[in-house]
Amino acid sequence: MNFRYNLLTNNIFRRLGMPSPPPIPVLGELYNAMKIGMYANDLDLVGKYGKIIGVYEGNAPVILLSDPDLLRKVLIKDSYTFMNRRPFDGAAGILEHSLIALKDEHWKSVRSIISPAFSTAKLKSMFGLMNDVSEIYKKRLLEYADKQETFDIKQLNGEFTLDNITTCLFGVETNSLGNENVVLIKYLKKFFAFSLANLFLIVLFISPRLAKFLGEKGFSILPRDSVEYTTNILNQILDRRRQRVERRNDFIQMMIDHEENVKNETEDHHEEEHQWKTTKKTLNDKEILGQTFAFLFAGYETTSVLMSFFFYVMATQPQIQEKVYDEIQQVIGNNEVTYEKLSELHYLDMVISETLRMYPPIFRFERVASTDYQLADYRIPKGIVISVPVYPIHHDPQVWPEPEKFIPERFSAEEKGKRDPMSYLPFGDGPRNCLGMRFALLEVKLGIVKALRAVQIQQCEKTEVLLYPDPIESIIDPIKYYFLKNNASRRFGIPGPTPIPFFGELFHIIFKGLYQHDMDLVRKYGKLVGIYEGPKYTILLSDPELLRKVLIKDSHVFMNRRSVEGVLGPFDHGLTQLKDEHWKNARAIVSPTFSSAKLKAMYGLMSEVSDMYNTRLLELADKQEMFNIKELSQEFTLDSIGSCLFGVEINSLQNENGVLVKHLKQIFGLSLANFMVIIFLISPRFARYLGSKGYSILPNNTVDYLTRLLNQILDRRRQHVERRNDFIQIMVDHEEEMEHNEQQAGTSTKTLNDKEILGQALIFLLAGYETTSILMSFFFYVMATESEVQERVYKEIQQEIGDNEITYEKLNELHYLDMAISETLRMYPPVIRFDRVAGTNYKLGDYQVLKDTLINIPVYAIHHDPTVYPDPEKFIPERFSVNERSKRDPLTYLPFGDGPRNCIGMRFALLEAKLAIAKALRVIEIQRCEKTQIPLKLNKLKTLAPKEGIWLCVTRRSR
Repeated sequence: MNFRYNLLTNNIFRRLGMPSPPPIPVLGELYNAMKIGMYANDLDLVGKYGKIIGVYEGNAPVILLSDPDLLRKVLIKDSYTFMNRRPFDGAAGILEHSLIALKDEHWKSVRSIISPAFSTAKLKSMFGLMNDVSEIYKKRLLEYADKQETFDIKQLNGEFTLDNITTCLFGVETNSLGNENVVLIKYLKKFFAFSLANLFLIVLFISPRLAKFLGEKGFSILPRDSVEYTTNILNQILDRRRQRVERRNDFIQMMIDHEENVKNETEDHHEEEHQWKTTKKTLNDKEILGQTFAFLFAGYETTSVLMSFFFYVMATQPQIQEKVYDEIQQVIGNNEVTYEKLSELHYLDMVISETLRMYPPIFRFERVASTDYQLADYRIPKGIVISVPVYPIHHDPQVWPEPEKFIPERFSAEEKGKRDPMSYLPFGDGPRNCLGMRFALLEVKLGIVKALRAVQIQQCEKTEVLLYPDPIESIIDPIKYYFLKNNASRRFGIPGPTPIPFFGELFHIIFKGLYQHDMDLVRKYGKLVGIYEGPKYTILLSDPELLRKVLIKDSHVFMNRRSVEGVLGPFDHGLTQLKDEHWKNARAIVSPTFSSAKLKAMYGLMSEVSDMYNTRLLELADKQEMFNIKELSQEFTLDSIGSCLFGVEINSLQNENGVLVKHLKQIFGLSLANFMVIIFLISPRFARYLGSKGYSILPNNTVDYLTRLLNQILDRRRQHVERRNDFIQIMVDHEEEMEHNEQQAGTSTKTLNDKEILGQALIFLLAGYETTSILMSFFFYVMATESEVQERVYKEIQQEIGDNEITYEKLNELHYLDMAISETLRMYPPVIRFDRVAGTNYKLGDYQVLKDTLINIPVYAIHHDPTVYPDPEKFIPERFSVNERSKRDPLTYLPFGDGPRNCIGMRFALLEAKLAIAKALRVIEIQRCEKTQIPLKLNKLKTLAPKEGIWLCVTRRSR
């Protein structure tokens, strides 16, 4: 967990001495926000750590600030130091030209140009247009009243605010209240629907550099098709206004008028004697479009949320609704609702303010420090984000007694005078507060007054009495809703945990480890569990009868494995990735490599490598050194595979710092490639896109090196420069044989192309290098910690072979060694899981499984099932005696998988492991040392390997 270590050692808040929760790898506090909601997590943080807290959002340090005095400094007194918001460089698309993202003087200039659009005079000029929209809104409510229908007020309010924004600010008659299905409405609503754009926000938090790169490639927070469609419409409006085809009192017109005024002023100045130029700024088209998108993006959702919660309160607190109605009747009656009369509805103002306090649409806003700054007792660095948690501020019981009670009188003039203004921040504060605040409140008040004069809001059977807000700005709950609504386990009745948005079970895996989490899931939910890995639905299957169907009886339905297309380079052509007939053909060609005859032919090469392994062990015995058996076993397996399968004398046992060894260790080391794995699990489509741009799960330099090496070997074999009994030679011989047959008989038979040969070669190299060395390492660990087992293995070797040559046939007679290796594979299976994919819809037990569902087989959990293996944490080789094995279902032991798609290199791996073990134990005794871990700490995210190696020592056996 290098990421976690990096956060702990470089934790800025620890250095500052600022209260802070332990940082969570990759997501930071986003994980908890996803789990319980941003508003609830902010409440917990403030309650636990106070009013100035250091947190991580992704890998970015953020200060959560809710102290009124400090907020006054940040937002007002020293606002010049905190002028900007969090940057979205390269990732916000058209919004980068808006007030949301602009910085410093650029922001100040644009804000000064736009501000007059929301002056009292401009709002009054728009009032008629708002009034027209409010009339349509009222009619829709009356239709529902006449039909006595229940309805979602949030959806209706979204249509109302959308119509107001588009007609008053852009001069577009969307009429979504009258026709919900017009093309423009569909595109606009996509801005706020759950989509892959939200994943882009997660990428932005986790890796701003990657987000910037993707932004340069056309990715954005906003849906591309919606942006393009809306941009085209707004460009048409701009053209018509500039050509004076139409004119309206809206934002677009104000920008055009400003543009023309500046142009006229410039021309006037040129005619004067000194010919000096004006420096007055206008907005370019991108900036105008950026502001329109910002108004649309911010106003549509937040205003409709405010109105929705207001009407919810009216329905659940009828006495307040009656007071609001009485005030409206007293001040306005049945007369026309004017701008001035709305200003006289003071109780309505209080109710709206209390709604905004209790249900603030924006949970947080933020500022960025432009220089180092002394914030109370802490010297905070330039660039750090200050995030203001509005929800906890609005629910602070010291400021708002009984904060969960709705009490409009909190906002009487007298009560407001008693409070610090910084304790109420629904629109932010200071120079960078919400520019559209007055517009939003005006449209809300007008819509409410028109509605409450005509209808009474009531509860219905679908009304939630205890309503909690969705974290609108945080994008979390819409995603959570998507997962819950589309939860396959829920639809099909399959037991399983509630999915965490985006990540599913990945975060539990990161913290507990894959092997432990699988154990917990199986214990809690049974032997058929439905889970999410990212957005991908997966079934965790450990029931032997059902496994027999999936792996053997109906293996034709479950022929393929999880696809990782586009992100593995040459590995895309390996057996682990090939599908259907392509896989069957390649497997048939490759399988003879591991026949008994071929293994016997390779035996001499294996024996030579085993002798070098012995030599190294004896050297360590003579030096009485402690050593990591995992590293030594990796060198052995690498030399065996290189020599026996590819004819390469790697000789890593004598030169552990060789170039090839270094490259292979890169693949199994923790690196940024692991981030690509996370991206793949969250969004395979996105990962494939990154793969097409050169990103890979595997280090590119290592893949390039291995590809060049294997191409050189292929060339030498085809040119008959050399010949060996190995995998490469079998492929070349098959190629030549098929070519000869084709010439003789005119038939065409499939061979592997170079990419496929390279793919298989790399798979054998990498899979064998790691898994076989893990098996050997754990075996020797057991020998050191279970000395009586080691003694029995040694005695069997002496009894069956003595000091004679260890032959292929003699190895097969070491039955107790077989049992000890099998028990090692049971207790420490190198591959924690393997998978299959359903090729069609399938009836699995009592449940319907859809096509393309991933079936994951949790090997570790199966091997540690106490109902099958009593005392599963005890090492008992006798479990694998012929008698004991016959009592168990074969599907309860799966270290190499099962069925047609089991591990093709199983026999090779077991042969090299047995040979090395037998040669080693004849000459040395394995012992513990002070660095030997008991129990072992295991890796959490990769294969089941020791986290910190396995440290042992050895002594020579006396003859």
